[in-house]
Amino acid sequence: MITYPGYDDVIQRALRHGQRHLFTLWNDCDDSEKKRLLDDIAAVDFDLLSRLYRQAAAPDAAMSMYEPAPYIALPHDAASHAAFSEARDKGVDHIKKGKAAAFVVAGGQGSRLGFDGPKGIFPVGPVTGKSLFQIHAEKILKYAEKYGVSIPWLVMTSQANHEATAEYLKSRGRFGLDEKDVILFAQNMIPSLDTAGKLILESKCSIFKNPDGHGGSLTALASSGALAEVDRRGIDVISYFQVDNPLVNIIDPVLLEK
Repeated sequence: MITYPGYDDVIQRALRHGQRHLFTLWNDCDDSEKKRLLDDIAAVDFDLLSRLYRQAAAPDAAMSMYEPAPYIALPHDAASHAAFSEARDKGVDHIKKGKAAAFVVAGGQGSRLGFDGPKGIFPVGPVTGKSLFQIHAEKILKYAEKYGVSIPWLVMTSQANHEATAEYLKSRGRFGLDEKDVILFAQNMIPSLDTAGKLILESKCSIFKNPDGHGGSLTALASSGALAEVDRRGIDVISYFQVDNPLVNIIDPVLLEK
């Protein structure tokens, strides 16, 4: 019989959802390892997991159609130029009121670049050797100076690179940005399933998990408290970009127009 003080409901929940295999090596685990496994299981939303698995396994799952998002074309005549100018003016006004923040997703490692560390630390400046993080931070600082306002920088890391990213930015003085304006948080992790819908063990006493990707950035914003913080500051527009795009125009008044 599988039992552990204070966790019997967790054990029964796993069994009810057909995950008995998680306890195959239960007797080989010491107390701390058993607790780790049970904590992993306690964090699983089995109802959500089952629903997502059914959706992924459905015969028509691959047939989902995705259309391009609505967009406004670049100005090409007098009327569209006027509309762009109006949007830019409104966007500038919004930024000056302190209602915009920058948000970079930076959970990746630089392994595909042959770099051992967070991708954001990778030096891309051909002459200056500036890192991706430095380029983005200096842009945000310039925007803040240009518009005379603080612009918070939300940085979503991963569990794999959070500490290294935090230490790097701290050691570089956040490239001139105020400490209170650099908000770091790690993306969430989700358990992986095999083709039969069973949770996968990473070791005999832990569940294999993966980062939940760019799509999880919204839940990470909420669960980390970052969203509550920008809301407290009166910010209602967040400019999203990816860390490996050094050319991105982060705070674009036209795009931020409300």
